[in-house]
Amino acid sequence: THMIKVVSPAGTAVWPKLNEPDFRFDENGVYSVQLRMKKDECSELVEKLTAFHQQVHAAFSEDKGKKLKTADLPFKMVEDDEGKETGEVEFKFKLKAKTKTRSGEVYEKSPKIFDATGTPMNGEDIIGAGSTIKVASNVRGWYMPALGVGISLQIGAVQVIDLQRYEGGGGKTAQSWGFSKEEGFETVAPADAPTSGSDAADFDF
Repeated sequence: THMIKVVSPAGTAVWPKLNEPDFRFDENGVYSVQLRMKKDECSELVEKLTAFHQQVHAAFSEDKGKKLKTADLPFKMVEDDEGKETGEVEFKFKLKAKTKTRSGEVYEKSPKIFDATGTPMNGEDIIGAGSTIKVASNVRGWYMPALGVGISLQIGAVQVIDLQRYEGGGGKTAQSWGFSKEEGFETVAPADAPTSGSDAADFDF
């Protein structure tokens, strides 16, 4: 079968949909995350995926008796607004929440989510953008006449190294909007506001 398993290095989660599937573009729901990391930190993973893709392409081409087209790979160099490469690579991981077999049976799948120590996480900690995670995935080869031969990174499990909680509603913290601390105006915190650092007590490291 055209499949290998890989574990990514730790990277930064972009647009994670890992706790609940997204139904916007697929009625069966899709879990997904784009994972960003520095080029030199993921060179081994890029080599492994590229070699696997070449192997799959050769196998499908041999099977069809002709050289087939090549589909886009599930990773790309990150570019800034001016089109310059930032030195980071972004990987695209997905998992369909429901799949149907040929006989009509429906299987439901969801990523297994662990904390940094390998303990399964409770469902209340929603993985937000900016979290540092590793993704274990099944890499599958596929062929579609219109697109050619490609590979997809199917999420198996996620390890959360540093959790940035998803606040919902567009983000409730300054950090979730991308602001960092600046010198200047300071508001008076309301008396019932939790003091910073209280979240650390939730973790049992």
